[in-house]
Amino acid sequence: MQSQLDLFGSAKADILEKQKKARAKVFKGNAAQKRNKLLQRLARNKVEYQYKTSIDVPIINDVLDSLEGNQEMKLISDKFDSPSIVFAIQKRYGVARADFSTWAITDRGIDACKMLGEQGAKVRVLMDQLHSQKWIFSSGAYEGLKNVSIAFANSHCKFFLIETNCGKKITVSGSMNMSNNPRFENIDIGQDEATYNFYLDFFNRFFD
Repeated sequence: MQSQLDLFGSAKADILEKQKKARAKVFKGNAAQKRNKLLQRLARNKVEYQYKTSIDVPIINDVLDSLEGNQEMKLISDKFDSPSIVFAIQKRYGVARADFSTWAITDRGIDACKMLGEQGAKVRVLMDQLHSQKWIFSSGAYEGLKNVSIAFANSHCKFFLIETNCGKKITVSGSMNMSNNPRFENIDIGQDEATYNFYLDFFNRFFD
């Protein structure tokens, strides 16, 4: 025969379980709403940012034109963002593979990764485990990254490595996340293979 204390404990356990299920249902509903909003925003931004990309790409092409051999260019600029660099390189050379290390990613960065994946590139993204991991899944951002390999680490590193269809190995590093923040950023961009491999060795630790 159960004591009153045992019965109270059982009742309390039932209540807690019902509350847990109710919270899970609300969270699931909120996550679904967020996913739908994100997918809608991606579709809207694809149109809205076409103009921005058309402005950014010629500027980035001028930078790429100025690179010779293993030369690296250092910039501080608010004229273009990191996704536009991706779009410019894809349009100019085609991309075989791309590795992105970013503390945060926005819908424009997701759109750039999604575009590369749809065009056959192998894409990997390393993000911060404290800031980005929860957001990626709760916001629905993961829906836009289904064809992308993702890893998380306690990392604030910001760089990306792009291997083009013609064999160029381009490294971009600096303060830029994979986002569309309209602010001054310090940017180093170059084609030195030793620099590319230096970053790649670190990046591969989280995927190999």
